Amino acid sequence: MTYQIHDKLILSGEPASMATFPDIPRDHPRILEGFHTEPPYESFVTSTACYRGYIGFWEIRDGLLFLTKIIGGFEIKGSQPVQATWFSGRLVIPQGKIIEGDPCFGWDVVRERDLVIKIRKGRVVKQWVRVNCPGFFRRQFSRIPVIGKLVLKSQGQP
Repeated sequence: MTYQIHDKLILSGEPASMATFPDIPRDHPRILEGFHTEPPYESFVTSTACYRGYIGFWEIRDGLLFLTKIIGGFEIKGSQPVQATWFSGRLVIPQGKIIEGDPCFGWDVVRERDLVIKIRKGRVVKQWVRVNCPGFFRRQFSRIPVIGKLVLKSQGQP
């Protein structure tokens, strides 16, 4: 599968790229279906690099997650961001150098670490840094969830 264009996130005033794609609610009164683009994204949202058909721009401010802009198949009515109260889940922000995979050829890109932010109904409830291992070790630990959980708990992570 083609590597997918990441959604964008402003975190502590700094831009970041998210490897997770929070849903856009189709029934929200301020989020309308309607295709629009702007440079440099116009060619991406219609390509195989963006199967979801849009790129979301998000911001975490004062412990709350906001949707600030959408390019592609939706748009936000009005100029104010929309608090993402519909979203509960984890946001993953890759950080560091690529230690495995090739972004030109698929989803299996692994970076040195990930910032993981747990969101519940649009509110940040927890965040931590997950250090990634290349190759053999990453695959082995992912198959043994008990050991993975013990290692994470010993580092003060969930």
